[in-house]
Amino acid sequence: MPSWKIHRKYGELLGINREIQKLVDEYIDSKDHHDFYDFFTEKIQTPKLRFLNDKRVVLYYFDSSSFVRSEFGKRIEMFGEDGIKCFFLHMFLDIIERRMRYKDSPDLIGFDIYGSGYRTIFEEVKKFVEENYHWIIEDIKKEKFRKRNKLKIEHGMLKGRYKSAVLSTLFRGMVGVVYSYGPKPAYYRRIIKESGVDYFIRELKSHGDYSIFVSNLLRNFERFYDEDVFPEISEILKKYSANEIVENESLLREFLKRIFKTH
Repeated sequence: MPSWKIHRKYGELLGINREIQKLVDEYIDSKDHHDFYDFFTEKIQTPKLRFLNDKRVVLYYFDSSSFVRSEFGKRIEMFGEDGIKCFFLHMFLDIIERRMRYKDSPDLIGFDIYGSGYRTIFEEVKKFVEENYHWIIEDIKKEKFRKRNKLKIEHGMLKGRYKSAVLSTLFRGMVGVVYSYGPKPAYYRRIIKESGVDYFIRELKSHGDYSIFVSNLLRNFERFYDEDVFPEISEILKKYSANEIVENESLLREFLKRIFKTH
């Protein structure tokens, strides 16, 4: 996702109240339901089109009817019209940034809405994003460049040590011991190598640590986009978002098998 700095910049340009923007951005990015808008969007990707210089067209459809009825929609409505504007702006900026993670410009992106709710506000924010599209792309590119430079500094460590440090973040907050095996983080690291991902996930759930693990994964997910350190998952990351991975346990299992190089 883009930084909140980028979200706030375009929120101010759109005329959204700064305090409402802060609250809505924090709600959308909460670790308990990070990027929940994914539940209400459908992505359709066309084949590469020769007359568009071999680019793909990626269409995102937002289901406003389902959103209005959901607990998320009811919560966003509490912030009034500015809250709804902020929600759509946040969603548009996040999706654009996702499509740029492996390139300097995204595929051709289209947004549409079906259902009767929020159409006027949706179209207003969509038009604003289209009018500022060039500047949004430039801001995201600059932010990507800064992040890459930061990663290069972090890579003063050997890649193996850096990778191990990233994987260790997934076990933070898991307190206590597993009898005769020692602290939970050490136990989990051991069984994931020796017994595989299926057994590892069963043990996480058995000891009440599964939700902690998923929260840690979402919180540190940006680190996995470094193709030099995690080339084995680049194919997955090009197709799926963090939420799509953690919400699909089969996909999550495949993701974990690759990053831990186990079965």
